[in-house]
Amino acid sequence: MGDVIDLLDSLFGGNLWPAAIGAGAVVAYAIGKRARQIFLRWRLDRRLAHFDYILVDELREYEQRIGDDPEPIDGGSIVRGIAIHLSQIAAPVAIGYAISDGHWKTTLAAIGIIAAYYGWRWINDPPEHRPQLLRTSPDATIPKEAILGAIGAVAMVAILLSLMLAL
Repeated sequence: MGDVIDLLDSLFGGNLWPAAIGAGAVVAYAIGKRARQIFLRWRLDRRLAHFDYILVDELREYEQRIGDDPEPIDGGSIVRGIAIHLSQIAAPVAIGYAISDGHWKTTLAAIGIIAAYYGWRWINDPPEHRPQLLRTSPDATIPKEAILGAIGAVAMVAILLSLMLAL
C-alpha cells in the first residue's frame, strides 16, 4: 500500500495544480449547461415577480435563451473524464520515472501489451466495432507515404531512445 501512495505522490506531487484545474474544468463543462439554464430561469422568475407585466417579445427572447432542457448530469461521464484527464497527466511522468529508474524494459513490455490488445481487437472485431484510431470521413484516404513516414518517425525515436539508454 505504501508503494501505491509513493507512486501517486511522485506522479502528482509537482503536477497537482494542473490535475486540479483539469478536474475542475471537466466538472464545470459537465454542469455548465445545466447551471446556465438554472440561472436564466431564476432571472426570468425574478423579472416576472418584480414586474406585473412583460412584453411578449421579451418573454420569447427569455425562453429562447433558456432553450430546451439539457441532458441530465451523468456522474459516470464526469468520473470518466476526470480519470482520462489525470491519466493524460500521469502517464508521461510515470513513463519518465520508469525509464529513468532502469525499468525501460517493463515500460516497453507494457506498451507492447497495449498495442497487442488493440491489434487483436482490430483484427477480430467486426468493422463497426473496431476502435477508431483516426476520426476521418469515410471518403478521406491517407496516403501511403504518410503512413510510412509515421512508422519511420516512430522507429527513429525508438532507435534514438535505445542508443541513449545504451550509452
